[in-house]
Amino acid sequence: MNNVAPLIWIALLLPAAVFLALPRLTPRGYLFGITVPPDFPQTESGREIRRGYVLTVAVAFVLGLALGIAVPQAMPAAVLLPIFAGAGAFFYARHHVKPFSASAPRPPAAEGGGDRESLPAWTLLGLPPFMVPAIVAAYLRSRWDEIPTRFPVHWGWDGQPNRWAARTPLGVYGPLWFSAGMMALMAVLVLAMFYGSRRSPLRIAVLKIMIGVEYLLAFIFAIVGLLPLHRFSPAALILPIVLFVGAVLAYLFKLVADPDISADATPDECWHLSIIYDNRADPSLFVQTRIGLGYTLNMGNPASWVLLGVTLAIIPLAIVLLR
Repeated sequence: MNNVAPLIWIALLLPAAVFLALPRLTPRGYLFGITVPPDFPQTESGREIRRGYVLTVAVAFVLGLALGIAVPQAMPAAVLLPIFAGAGAFFYARHHVKPFSASAPRPPAAEGGGDRESLPAWTLLGLPPFMVPAIVAAYLRSRWDEIPTRFPVHWGWDGQPNRWAARTPLGVYGPLWFSAGMMALMAVLVLAMFYGSRRSPLRIAVLKIMIGVEYLLAFIFAIVGLLPLHRFSPAALILPIVLFVGAVLAYLFKLVADPDISADATPDECWHLSIIYDNRADPSLFVQTRIGLGYTLNMGNPASWVLLGVTLAIIPLAIVLLR
């Protein structure tokens, strides 16, 4: 039980930390996805709405932790508890912010769409992670005869293996192919974001974060890819993720305080549930989100549907590679 508790803490802390950070990691002028006066979050009404949201997420985290420690078999439900509670609390808070909404300006037509600004030279740092799957695959190929005909690839919270793979090209190399494909897809999406959004310092910041995600994926799937020959502690996978998420949150908090990081001026009526943006008059392919700091597709741009369709078409192949 004591060995399982730290893993439960980490598994629950990640979603809880993200939900707790959302109200503060939001572009200025927005609260829970609603356009508000700049000083509204500091008013009594704004603070009361945020307190209720934070309390709900915190209580869900404590309940999920207690459930996970008391009944390790219920860990999936325990992890989902702060996620569903956080989502419900978000939309509940959003409902209470609506009466205080202020009109948002429309984006000037001259600013719409991407520009021809070149990628920074340091984006070449995104290439080395693609070498990692090939290096691990070459190592596995050199020791193919040492790989058991059947080897564990997943362990339960009690430390016992509960999923196995066979010594076949798909069973051994599948996770490596998956990681290479995910990094390639991510690179395509990042390039589309860079050239398909309005010029902003946030665009460069997101580019840096996504390159960091590539290195994290390369490391995690290198560990997973080596499972046919080596067994690693769960901490080898979980700890890097926790550290990376913590570093990203710290970086995003720094961006929020930067006066040069301003939000896209997008009309409220084009946002649905503060998540989906649909504006045919806006030529941008990507626009800044109102929840957190990042970008989302403009579903009013036909190219968004093509990009979304290609992304969704890759999911079945990814499932096959990870089975």
